[in-house]
Amino acid sequence: MIFFSLTFYLIIACTPFTSIARSVLRPHNPHMPQLIAKWTHCNEYYKITDSHIEEYPLFTTYNQSHFNRHRLPRSNITYRYNNKHSVSGTRLGSLIENLIQEIYEGKKRYTDFTLLQDKDFNLKEAAGLAVFKFKKYPFVLKLFIETPESFVNPWMKGSQPVWFFYMGGGVNRHITGLTRIRNKNLIINRLKQNPKWRDFVDVPRKWFWTPKNLKWVTLIGKNVGGKKCIKTEIPGTYAIIADLIEPTQECTIFDRNKRKIALEICNTLDLYIDPHIDNYMVEKHSNKLVIIDTEHFPTLVGLKEKMSFKTYVRWYLGLARKATHDIYFRNKKERLLAQTTPSQLSIF
Repeated sequence: MIFFSLTFYLIIACTPFTSIARSVLRPHNPHMPQLIAKWTHCNEYYKITDSHIEEYPLFTTYNQSHFNRHRLPRSNITYRYNNKHSVSGTRLGSLIENLIQEIYEGKKRYTDFTLLQDKDFNLKEAAGLAVFKFKKYPFVLKLFIETPESFVNPWMKGSQPVWFFYMGGGVNRHITGLTRIRNKNLIINRLKQNPKWRDFVDVPRKWFWTPKNLKWVTLIGKNVGGKKCIKTEIPGTYAIIADLIEPTQECTIFDRNKRKIALEICNTLDLYIDPHIDNYMVEKHSNKLVIIDTEHFPTLVGLKEKMSFKTYVRWYLGLARKATHDIYFRNKKERLLAQTTPSQLSIF
């Protein structure tokens, strides 16, 4: 894990500078892909021009009907470990609304939530992905906030979003968050068909949520996917609420047996989930291995064909090679193919 982190941080350390280095004598390419973001019904816009911008996943991942089918219900939701207790979705939504207000006010401590992770979140700009735990209820909240300006600026939220942008066709966590529930359903269905894993591996329940005063971001792509102009709209703020898992044991990279199991499951699922060992927990009440992060991994890092890895070292090295190539060494033919070659692993 240390090797993995150092490798990518070294790669990205130079990226903001080398990616914008361009001779003033070099002619402008009128066919270079361009991403424009603006608030819907607003004329002000922000844009980025880059050869890495692709149609999938930016313009195809948000699906309104899928999103609505998996919204947090307003009615009572029973607890995972005690079905005699419940809380209404309306109550949870009210708490999230208050959390968002506290974030906009610049607070670092929150009335109803405990912050678990904010490495991909810019607190000053209130943009990115942050993970919270409800203080009074057994649920976890993943909160996604983007503005048009932050959407086209991967450098605003740290180093990891930068290499995701270059590897994933301009992707960010806001987009890949939209894959989490569909991918969860695919994982469940595939595991059910596997006698070895169907009674041993589990996934928590998950729901989408949006605030009452939702603002929409319009994305416009020019010269993207072989098309002159494409457009989509996505929610500027949304959240995913999931069951809180109580672990009897958290998996670590130092546990050889857990590493082996995690990689075997990932290979069974064609790497549809991130092999990162922290994404797995051994549940206290059932002794099952629970996959807590169901983000579609190929979308995040731009994998377009099936791959498998026998060891974590090979996985780290494989991702490092891909990142280095995607950022620095793509030739003109590869850039053009990236715009017209569909991913074999797309789930939308």
